[in-house]
Amino acid sequence: MNTGAATVVTILGFAAPAAAADNGIETFFASQGCAVGPSTIAAAISHGFDRSAIEDYVAGARAAAKTQKVGDWLVLARDVCEIRPPMVDSELKLSDPEVRQSLVAEDNETNDGYAGCVLDGSKLFEIVQSSRGWTADKANAEYLRMLSAGLVSGDLAFYSPDWLRTPRA
Repeated sequence: MNTGAATVVTILGFAAPAAAADNGIETFFASQGCAVGPSTIAAAISHGFDRSAIEDYVAGARAAAKTQKVGDWLVLARDVCEIRPPMVDSELKLSDPEVRQSLVAEDNETNDGYAGCVLDGSKLFEIVQSSRGWTADKANAEYLRMLSAGLVSGDLAFYSPDWLRTPRA
């Protein structure tokens, strides 16, 4: 499956993801759906958070009037936690040579009147299969993870004056 065939994104920068810079426990649980339970606590610990820091955060969250206990889970009130897109890790980074080789400058005439720097998803998909020896499934999964991470961090964005479509690659 080649999902990258018509993906067009704007490269906004090659900075580290914002989530990595603000890697607090609140941000972590916001990316976990503002729910604290066995699997999200285990994920927080494996992410490097100290159990006592998690317990302190949960104790403070319990005090919020609209926080609810549902079975083994604590669903955090909106004034304590607002759901954010999850942090996504990818083996592909925007600064990788394969990604840079897949950038294409488009002028108004070649891209339906849109100018800019776009990522040719099909080209990237083929390059990483060759350069890294990835299967099509692995290349597809990492390509989608890279897009997801870039969209969440703000380093990538889809653009178009028509919110129902993006320009062709």
